[in-house]
Amino acid sequence: MLAPEVWAFDPPRNSLKVREGSLDSCADIDSVVKNHHFNHLVSVVLPDTPQVPHDIVESLSSDNEYYKVNSISAHEFIDQEFINAFVKSGHLSILSIDSCVDLDNCLSIIDGKLILSLDKESYQELGLEGKAIPSKNKNHLRFVVVLDITASHFQPGKKNYERAYDCLKNCLQSFTVILSWEPQDEKICPSSVASYLSERGLNIEVCKPKFYQRLNFNVATPLLYPPDKQCSIEEMLEWLGAFSLNAKSSENEFLSSYQGPEETVECGQVAYLNWTGFFTRLQINRLFQSLREYFNDRDTIPWISIYVQGFSDVPVGWNFKPHNFYSDGDNSYTIVMKPKNAFVLTSYSSNNKLIK
Repeated sequence: MLAPEVWAFDPPRNSLKVREGSLDSCADIDSVVKNHHFNHLVSVVLPDTPQVPHDIVESLSSDNEYYKVNSISAHEFIDQEFINAFVKSGHLSILSIDSCVDLDNCLSIIDGKLILSLDKESYQELGLEGKAIPSKNKNHLRFVVVLDITASHFQPGKKNYERAYDCLKNCLQSFTVILSWEPQDEKICPSSVASYLSERGLNIEVCKPKFYQRLNFNVATPLLYPPDKQCSIEEMLEWLGAFSLNAKSSENEFLSSYQGPEETVECGQVAYLNWTGFFTRLQINRLFQSLREYFNDRDTIPWISIYVQGFSDVPVGWNFKPHNFYSDGDNSYTIVMKPKNAFVLTSYSSNNKLIK
């Protein structure tokens, strides 16, 4: 006998936002890229592209190393020398790994702010002011602590700085983190941050993005122009997901088989590019600009898509809002460049509410 109502749960209410506009004014795209802080996977689909330009392939593959730091205390990140040399003098992104945001303590640094996501016991022991993350489960309270480490009042000799330094050093466990730093001065090497931490006795590992590329032939791709014949954005996203997984398009009579959009155009070659690693917003923006230039130079390309997926276990998600995993932890966005200098932009965020 089946357990009653086990199969009748409503699906999580995830959020999918869709925006359309002209590539001449990319304010929406700029905003989404800027507010998606921690990027883990990037994939690009290029129809009618037998040979992918070298600069596109290298945009996220070459000179994009990041670093893994093992067992580092959070107080190292608010050392005044570190703040002046790296936080205030470039774009620094730090994220703790090997931790679950719903169960463990997590750390991140972005835009000059140190962000801690803590369980109740660690928060009370730490002794710094924070905010409770709204939750219907009173037995599963979590707290977020945000320190503006570039503020003028946050410096040695000030009470708030000395208290924060002492609490982070003595009342919080160490973290394993990944970090990426892009200096404002092009003459300074990005690896300087790794050298600095290594000189302080910390264990540093150099990490490089992983790259995968394939070419599919004679592919029925979704039609996005003219407007009266284009497929829906939902069909487009579903097709992109199936193509990214290299799903086979052979037909069979199984009732749950995927059926592609009816509005298609056949392309002789479709290139698929995939990078995984730790990518900054500046790197994503440079890739977007390279693809936009390529799209403008190739009149025969029907469209180009960029998919960016974030890390699931991050302290904050879109627009610095507290992030939880709960059902899936997904956070991602897709940019589709269309003919006539148009675009479709979708942003996706998981449901951050506990299942009843």
